[in-house]
Amino acid sequence: MTSLALPIMPLLNIDTLAFSKRMQKAGLKPEISDELAEAIKETQSHSIENFATKQDLDRKLGETDHKIEKSETKLERRIDSVHQELNHKIEFSKQEIIIKLGRAIYFAAGLIITSIGIAVAIIKL
Repeated sequence: MTSLALPIMPLLNIDTLAFSKRMQKAGLKPEISDELAEAIKETQSHSIENFATKQDLDRKLGETDHKIEKSETKLERRIDSVHQELNHKIEFSKQEIIIKLGRAIYFAAGLIITSIGIAVAIIKL
């Protein structure tokens, strides 16, 4: 979190002197009531320092949005790359199928012509 130029105001402003006197009235020794008041004061100031401000949250939200946009861009590029690669493989596969089909037709035509030739030879006999 960023440090602010303005002093941080405590959420609850506790009058530690009044608190200590009240604890003494309730029967606590002055040393104990003073220590309690000081501990409350320290705890209050430390916990306030860890609070995020609206500016902190807005900044983090902006950073997160930027990271998401960056990830989306990377993902879109990767999808485009895979799409192009798949199209290339499909076209290559089509060409292989056409070549193999052409060979099969050529072979079948050869068989048919050979069969016709054999049939004609048999008929002439």
